[in-house]
Amino acid sequence: MKTGLSGAALLAALASARGLASASPSAVSVAGRELPVLCPSRLLFGVNCPGCGMTRSVLLTLGGDLRGALSVNPAGPFLVAALILLALQLLFAARSDEEGASVKRRLLPWATAYGAVVVSVMLIQWAGGLGHA
Repeated sequence: MKTGLSGAALLAALASARGLASASPSAVSVAGRELPVLCPSRLLFGVNCPGCGMTRSVLLTLGGDLRGALSVNPAGPFLVAALILLALQLLFAARSDEEGASVKRRLLPWATAYGAVVVSVMLIQWAGGLGHA
């Protein structure tokens, strides 16, 4: 039962983010108010960190602007896809008879793979654009 609730909560969080926040390639707005840039690396050194643009990229992906999302941080669409796939796996696992440790053991490799892909894309994009703020 907890597994299904986790999957539903993850999908609800993505839907809430889509409903409450919006983004352009240059800014993020929550409830109509633009948020400031908070990346210490970018603010102090003028160098983007691997996560720079991730919030904008995720919100642009959720809004259907894949081209804009990829231009800001290519890992954003991968993160959204990974979260949706993980949520669906949690929901399907809840329908099976097994619970607890066996579900975790079955889903852990997938969650690890999703995380590895997202982190790899972030690091590759960061290394390729190092020094360009």
